Amino acid sequence: MKKRLGIFVVLIAVLVFGISAQGAFASKEHYFGKTPRGQKIYYTVKSVKKHTIRKYASKPSKSDWKKYVKGVVDVSISFFDKKVGIPYSVVSAALGLKNDKVKINYGTRFFSDAQMHSIKERTFYIYEDKKHTKKRVVYKDQYGTGDLLYYVDPVGKHVHITRIKKKCKYDVKMKTRCFSNNSYIKKRCGINYNHRSKEVWNLDD
Repeated sequence: MKKRLGIFVVLIAVLVFGISAQGAFASKEHYFGKTPRGQKIYYTVKSVKKHTIRKYASKPSKSDWKKYVKGVVDVSISFFDKKVGIPYSVVSAALGLKNDKVKINYGTRFFSDAQMHSIKERTFYIYEDKKHTKKRVVYKDQYGTGDLLYYVDPVGKHVHITRIKKKCKYDVKMKTRCFSNNSYIKKRCGINYNHRSKEVWNLDD
């Protein structure tokens, strides 16, 4: 009797833990609206794991490099529709070089790291039955904040990769294309549901 009672208590504990764990990890459901055909759209929000995206500026030609050294043009790096021009004077200052003795060789690279630290993902879906037991995902997008850090990787003796502090941008708000266009999302959800397809937008792209 004691043995059976012990097994019964263990089963109850496992069942309770399973229910509480499911509740802890389940994302809250939100109502978004209706498709043009009247289908109800719902979505959940979850956090995206922290990660880094690196992008390099396009390599300038030798003629453009000569113009850059003279201060005629800037090297630009684009990130999430935010273009940042990096002047030669800023690079030389970042490297700790005096303007009258600066010599940064052709072949120097410029790149940026996006530290994606607070990103959320929305998952849109439509139920296939009236009891809401079967759902089909039709659309995904992302939003959040990250830090944009710009670097210079110079070519030459006794030089190393340096962060351009003057050009760094912290807690930059970002969102995928059409994130705020509710009518577009509703339309695409309806089309993807009818075509049994899924549309995914993420900040990495």
